[in-house]
Amino acid sequence: MKRAAKSRTATADTRASAGRDPSEKIANAGALKQAAKSPASAARSGLPAIDRNLVEAAATATAWPFEEARKIIARLERERAAGRTGPRTVVFETGYGPSGLPHIGTFGEVARTTMVRTAFRLLTGDSVPTRLICFSDDMDGMRKVPDNVPNQAMLHEHLHRPLTRVPDPFGEFESFGHHNNAMLRRFLDTFGFDYEFRERHRLLHLRPLRRGAAARRRAL
Repeated sequence: MKRAAKSRTATADTRASAGRDPSEKIANAGALKQAAKSPASAARSGLPAIDRNLVEAAATATAWPFEEARKIIARLERERAAGRTGPRTVVFETGYGPSGLPHIGTFGEVARTTMVRTAFRLLTGDSVPTRLICFSDDMDGMRKVPDNVPNQAMLHEHLHRPLTRVPDPFGEFESFGHHNNAMLRRFLDTFGFDYEFRERHRLLHLRPLRRGAAARRRAL
């Protein structure tokens, strides 16, 4: 689980995905600075409403989450000035490798991204919908056996195998990867994070299904 935390910077943790999904395209990225002066009346996607008293203060805030959020806003404004469509939704991403139980580093990955997302919402007056995706690279190989789990000898027999193909040493889930994904979600839910969870093994399973559906449509 430490690999993602070591390899990512604050900027990488909070990159915005512009137009990755065609359904997220829009014709107008919006006048973001004006929107911050006239904030939207409701929060998006189940998020708590932003504190309107903080919107004005955010305009002059210099803490790093606000600086990172301004980079995203500048990117949207450049896209708009160039006449290109911007994203309908700004997607913030963070991720980890579920090779062990959640810890403070895992918390930090999601907390930092949430800070920048919140800063973006304040600076734009919550006028642009946002999402936070937490990605689990659960097909990563198990490079070592954690010290804080049972059945150490059994796990050593499965070194370097994908985490979703390593038996769960606790005997509760389909695999060690599934177990750690469940623990991470419970961990994040306990702290009230707003996020969407994505698991690599599920995405790989869906890819051939989508290709097959596309091939069938072309054949019609």
